[in-house]
Amino acid sequence: MLDQLEAQSPDALLALIKMHAQDPREDKIDLGVGVYRTNDGATPVFRSIKAAEQRLVDTQDSKSYLGPEGDTGFVDALKPYIFGKDATMGGRLEGMQTPGGTGAVRLAVARPSRPASQRPVSASAGRSTPLSRPRPCSR
Repeated sequence: MLDQLEAQSPDALLALIKMHAQDPREDKIDLGVGVYRTNDGATPVFRSIKAAEQRLVDTQDSKSYLGPEGDTGFVDALKPYIFGKDATMGGRLEGMQTPGGTGAVRLAVARPSRPASQRPVSASAGRSTPLSRPRPCSR
């Protein structure tokens, strides 16, 4: 079965990261993945992150799959910190958790194009290869 898979084109983002690493200019800007890097290019894991990961290891009791909307409890708890007391702005604001920036952009573009009952569910796999074709937005 795996031998029937087509080879994927090279990942443009990884190529951009490689170009940045090879660029000798001192004033360059890293447009790659939004991760903290030291001047040596290392991506350290902060103590606070390690502590949070350990807390998950110690307390997590399930590895069940989250749906495309992510952890809605987390999203609902976060909204007041971002949007203030009326976190839904009178029911006009929704939130969802995505696996990454590309997934967030894809969902943000797809969601406003239709009423809530008709909105498509979209996901991506691999290196942000869409699983569904983009739908045009109409206002």
